[in-house]
Amino acid sequence: MGGSSKSSSSSSSNTTNKSSSIALDGDNHGLMLAGVENSEVIFQQTDHGAIEAAGKVASEALEINGQVSTEAINSMESTAAGAMNFGNAIIQQSLDTVQDTAAKSADANNRQLEALTNLAKSVQTAGQTDIAGNMTKVVYATMASIAVIGAVIAYQGSK
Repeated sequence: MGGSSKSSSSSSSNTTNKSSSIALDGDNHGLMLAGVENSEVIFQQTDHGAIEAAGKVASEALEINGQVSTEAINSMESTAAGAMNFGNAIIQQSLDTVQDTAAKSADANNRQLEALTNLAKSVQTAGQTDIAGNMTKVVYATMASIAVIGAVIAYQGSK
């Protein structure tokens, strides 16, 4: 009979694929590194001055904003001062008008009071006070006329 037989076989396969890509959100902008293993890769990227330019723009914007704010505040101060001056002028004119009206009203009241006082005196004396006052005026007018006539006669006589 036969003897014993033995058989064995083994196989092994090892495949290594190495690929590296550098990209942002899937867009590698044409940059791809492949087959890099145990190597130092120095990668340098520039913003071509974008950050510095953005800083300058921000600085200029802040400066302009400061100037605009200053001009706005100055304008508001000027407008407020003008409004206050206008308001003060209107108030002063109103006060002057009220004073003038009060003075005229007081004067008119004094004249009316004087007229009422004269009327009361006339009523109390049955009009004799008015007659006496008018007679005094007539006497003065008559004396003035006589003086003028006398002066004319004297002038005519001296010629």
